[in-house]
Amino acid sequence: MSLRYRLKIHSIAIAIALVFFLIALGFSAVALFYNFSQYFSADVSALLTAAVYLILALIVLSFARLFSLLDRRRCRPLRRTKRHNPLEAALQESLDPEIRDWVEQNPGRSITLTLLAGMVLGSSDDARDLLKKYCERYFNER
Repeated sequence: MSLRYRLKIHSIAIAIALVFFLIALGFSAVALFYNFSQYFSADVSALLTAAVYLILALIVLSFARLFSLLDRRRCRPLRRTKRHNPLEAALQESLDPEIRDWVEQNPGRSITLTLLAGMVLGSSDDARDLLKKYCERYFNER
C-alpha cells in the first residue's frame, strides 16, 4: 500500500472520528443540560453547561501550554555535524566570519532577510543589475 493511499485513508478516518466526537460532545452537552434542568431553571442550566465546557476547554489549553513548555526545555540544540559537501565548504570559507556568526546566532532573521533579498532581486531588474556590477567589481578586486 503506497504512502499516499495510507494518508488518504488516515485522513478520512480522522475526519469521520472527528464528526463522531463532535456528535458525542453535543449529546453530552444536552445530557448535562437536562441533568442541570432537574435542579435549576432552563436559562441557569444552559449557563452552567456552557461554563462546564468552557472550564474543560481552559483545562485542555493549559495542559497543552504546560506540555509545550516542558517540551521546549527538553529540546537540545542540534549538534553541528561536519558535512563533506565541497560546495558548502567553499561557501562557508568565503563568508566573512562576522556574517557567519550572525547567521548562526539569528537563523530566523537571516532566512527572512534572504527571502526579502530574493524577492527584491527577482522582481527588480535594476536591483539585479546593481548586484551584478557589485559582484563583478568585488571578484575582480580579489
